[in-house]
Amino acid sequence: MIAPISIPPWLQRRLPTGLTVAAAQRNSTPLAEIRMSIPFARTPPAESVLLANTLLAGTRLDWAVAVDMDFLRIGGHALAEDLPEFLRDLACGLTGYSADELVAGRSRAAEVSRIETAQPAVLVLQALNNRLYGDHPYGLPMPSPDQLAGVPAEALRSLHARRVRPSGATLLLAGQPDPAAAVEIAGEALAGWQGEAPEVDLRPVPEPRPGPLELVDGPGPSSLIRIALPAPLRTDAAYPALVLANLVFGGYFCARLTENLRERNEFCYAPSSSLVSVRSAGLVLVSADVPAEVTGAALREIECELAGLAKLDAEELDRARHYARGRLRMRASTQAGLVDLMADLAAHDLGLDWLAGYDGRLASTSLDAVREAAARYFAPERSVGVVLGDADAVTEQLGES
Repeated sequence: MIAPISIPPWLQRRLPTGLTVAAAQRNSTPLAEIRMSIPFARTPPAESVLLANTLLAGTRLDWAVAVDMDFLRIGGHALAEDLPEFLRDLACGLTGYSADELVAGRSRAAEVSRIETAQPAVLVLQALNNRLYGDHPYGLPMPSPDQLAGVPAEALRSLHARRVRPSGATLLLAGQPDPAAAVEIAGEALAGWQGEAPEVDLRPVPEPRPGPLELVDGPGPSSLIRIALPAPLRTDAAYPALVLANLVFGGYFCARLTENLRERNEFCYAPSSSLVSVRSAGLVLVSADVPAEVTGAALREIECELAGLAKLDAEELDRARHYARGRLRMRASTQAGLVDLMADLAAHDLGLDWLAGYDGRLASTSLDAVREAAARYFAPERSVGVVLGDADAVTEQLGES
């Protein structure tokens, strides 16, 4: 029997500038983990990537900055006693952007773009996103080196002035000092960062269009299979049942997909399924990289496992339940894991208090509820799929699958 999850002391407060600060206490090490999320939906991809590469380049301390389809994200860590200095350094970058690092940032971003857009795993996900979302911002590919080269410094300064503002942003802290002191330190250090960001509504995500698998020609010995099924966000009442169903299907090493594709058929080493949640869309993502000659056979096995998941049994559910609750505790046991968990929750306007109810629902969700989620969200006819592989070797197999 697993005891209910222990939620560390935490506090959340909205500052007069509009910045939300949430701090949780974790005393395992004398550190403070820092994460910030700034709403960045519907920003031009090339400008966003370049801004992320240049935003804090002129600061003295070491920060990680990245951008995705929803947020500009900043991360770092410091000794607890140095937290005020780190946050003042962050404030300098947030308020004093000059684009002086544009040349170096453009070079870094272009090199990343050249490397990533040559990776089959990136190409197949871009093809899948395009099929799922079309011209919606979620479907836009990562910018090319040529697109990055065409962004002037003035565009970055304008983007920073419009969107890098505290209103709507969230600062998350985990570790030492205690939450009240951490919130006070953040308020003082970031008091000079001010301004209203515009309200940006992301238009509704288009309904997925199930149909035949799309083949993207990519000569090579392997086929990369990616199948998406629309799923609810973590705020949905069915989410705990979905998590458990996904684990049974392909979410950990004891899953059905692993037993079938790896152990029984020896098609591939690490097939998987995972839950992907962005702010406005949720997916089950099924992944398998198989030799080209067994592409069709692997697809048929995946479809059979999807169709049969609604018959999962109590033993499978118990194993998945134990794993899900244990993984949640492990993730919350370290400062970095805790602050990343807080960031995931904040993206859906949730706080740490949500975890206790979620853990309880994982513990109490019935076999019937998980079977119902499996039947609803893993139905093969709801799937949208892409295969990246050698068209000469794979096309006929797709017709048979």
